[in-house]
Amino acid sequence: MRVAITGGSHGIGKATAIAFGKNGDEVCITYRSDKKAALEVAEKIGAKVVRHDVTDNSSIEEFKTVLAEWKPEVIVNNAGVVRWKIFSEHSFADIENILRTNTEGAIKIAKVGVDLKIHRVINIVSGSAKNPSEKLPVYCASKAAMRMFTMAVGEPMICVNPGMTKTRMTDYEGDEPEDVAAVILEVAHGRKGEFGGEVDL
Repeated sequence: MRVAITGGSHGIGKATAIAFGKNGDEVCITYRSDKKAALEVAEKIGAKVVRHDVTDNSSIEEFKTVLAEWKPEVIVNNAGVVRWKIFSEHSFADIENILRTNTEGAIKIAKVGVDLKIHRVINIVSGSAKNPSEKLPVYCASKAAMRMFTMAVGEPMICVNPGMTKTRMTDYEGDEPEDVAAVILEVAHGRKGEFGGEVDL
């Protein structure tokens, strides 16, 4: 199976890419700024690497062209950002970056999946979509929007809701990213989850 993973150079995306690679699947990962880290992941599993920014429409169109030629069966819609701040500390730039990446960008990648008739689009959402935190108000809103979007669209969308996971975004606190990746692998292969539904961790 061919799987495209956005934000595949670090964290959950990296662990997911490695899990698919070890499973014998063909993998394409994207990165926005850390090319070195992306290439290190690619070297481990023989993955295809694409520089991609989900907040840039021209970059999304370029990625769509790559996917149209490569023909993946699954997109893992994973790229995301977080700001650990109470709402009064958020700048307009913080708000824009979170929403443009986690919601607008993710929805546009999902649209690419629908346009290309990709079999499964797995939206990596968050337990924060259902469990609000005063330290993550805009992040919670961005992920809750993606959860509702998944349910509203239905096929081919499924969302996975990890809890706090050991990545740069959480200062390496929480569950192991490999455990999250194992669930995403099950969802991608149709062994867990339903279209328009969610899988909680």
